[in-house]
Amino acid sequence: MKGKRGKEDRRRRSENRNRKGEGVKRKHFFILHLLSFILFVLLCSVSAPTSGLAQKLEVYNLVLDNTNATLKVRFDLKIDGFNAIKEALDNGEDLGLVCRATIDMQRKFFWDRSLVCRNFLSTMRKDMLKGEYVIDLPGQTVRFTEFSAQRVNKLFQNIEISLLPWSTIKKGQNYSLKVEVALKTLEIPEWIKKTLFFWSWDLIEPEYFEMEFRY
Repeated sequence: MKGKRGKEDRRRRSENRNRKGEGVKRKHFFILHLLSFILFVLLCSVSAPTSGLAQKLEVYNLVLDNTNATLKVRFDLKIDGFNAIKEALDNGEDLGLVCRATIDMQRKFFWDRSLVCRNFLSTMRKDMLKGEYVIDLPGQTVRFTEFSAQRVNKLFQNIEISLLPWSTIKKGQNYSLKVEVALKTLEIPEWIKKTLFFWSWDLIEPEYFEMEFRY
């Protein structure tokens, strides 16, 4: 009986070791493939065309005013160079032009207090079946067959973002307005973003604008 029990115990221990070994192999297999994917992305970025480096976003003609008892910011946006954008759209990528405006109340002895943060979003894509470039703006969708820099820039004239009620602004108080504009690649899986947390998904380097004002 003792001999049989000893054999049974050895068999069970052997099976447990095999299961643990298979689990370790699966973990190593997953880590190896993950590292291979990261290396592939890095190599692609090194070998990719550098046309995006010439791209630039420019904010100009910025105005902050009171319209119908609401504080609003208006500005024009210019995109210099369209090679990287057109190439991305022709490859089936969806792009998002994100304009973010924030108002902070400045304080001397404490951190500035954030009052509002508002976004303006426009998406760009290409309808492969119709061969048309599609730009979605708040309240309208524009389609055209030729990706023209002049036509696209015209769409981003007089961008308006409503910020907060004018009654919120106090006399004698200092405030700061910050505007950030970025053109990003959309629909990147969340797990890839978390894995490549050091990676920038901006197709064009973001543009920042900041001004102080006092009522």
